[in-house]
Amino acid sequence: MKITPAHDFNDYEVGRRHQLPMINILTFDGDIRESAEVYDTKGNESDVYSSDIPAEFQKLERFAARKAIVAAVDALGLLEEIKPHDLTVPYGDRGGVVIEPMLTDQWYVRADVLAKPAVEAVENGSIQFVPKQYENMYFSRMRDIQDWCISRQLWWGHRIPAWYDNEGNVYVGRTEEEVRQENNPALTLPCAGRRRAGYGSPPRCGPSLPSAGRKTPTRCVSSTQPA
Repeated sequence: MKITPAHDFNDYEVGRRHQLPMINILTFDGDIRESAEVYDTKGNESDVYSSDIPAEFQKLERFAARKAIVAAVDALGLLEEIKPHDLTVPYGDRGGVVIEPMLTDQWYVRADVLAKPAVEAVENGSIQFVPKQYENMYFSRMRDIQDWCISRQLWWGHRIPAWYDNEGNVYVGRTEEEVRQENNPALTLPCAGRRRAGYGSPPRCGPSLPSAGRKTPTRCVSSTQPA
């Protein structure tokens, strides 16, 4: 069985449950990396697996890499069979290209701390459901609530109140003035206010921030070549 937590949404959840390493082999252009990125389930870099990628596959476009890997396995006498397999593949609605899930930095709002007082308000009778039977549905959703991803993969959209300095450190506050007052008035903050998650290599945010970042798979458009 293939489990690729860094390149599949279902596999990502399996990887989190079983503490599997997250191994990213793709660049944002859909090419094979020169060395893999290996992370643990919390998004920290890990050396549990080697990051080496065979030289003959490095920098290959993803579809070309697939053919090259099959040829290499065949040359070693290890290829048993190739047969068609139905698979649901997402396509971008704008460019019509195959979309590859891959691991990126994202911003989340912790939903459990918001859900707790909402659940308590129903439990103590401050809020009542009519008909009452809908309480169970409400509790089921609120007690199993997932963190809310607020970052987007586009240049436009919601601004996130985060500022980055030249060393890649991240600062969160309501305004740039507040960030400077709470940290250092002399900070050089060339990158202000917009989280461009999913493109480039933005700094990873620390766990102590109000809106903590973590690595999750995102749908990233890469190549214009057919699958």
